[in-house]
Amino acid sequence: MRFRKFFWIDFGIEWGLGGIATFVLAHVGRSDLIPQAFGVIIGLHFLPLAIIFEAHLYYWTGAIMVIAAIGSLVIPRSDVRSIVGCTAIGLILWLTGIVILRRITWQSDRLANSEI
Repeated sequence: MRFRKFFWIDFGIEWGLGGIATFVLAHVGRSDLIPQAFGVIIGLHFLPLAIIFEAHLYYWTGAIMVIAAIGSLVIPRSDVRSIVGCTAIGLILWLTGIVILRRITWQSDRLANSEI
């Protein structure tokens, strides 16, 4: 219950910044930077989530996502840069999901074995 307020504030800020970034970048003719902007915004969104849910994994998720998004800017302006940025963000999110599911499975297996 106590998480709800802070989660929705964080969520609203993330979506608001994503919309503003998309509008501004499209308006100035730099829509090629939208994936990187989303990567930075979503990555930064994970930092408060780490505090809200007390999930230290989210610090790593957020930091790596920001680094990957900014790091993709070393690729010259092209579709490849956007593909690399989006792929990195997606893989980081998938890997985080797999780690979380593995931890849940490990904990439930441990709990089941302790009851026997």
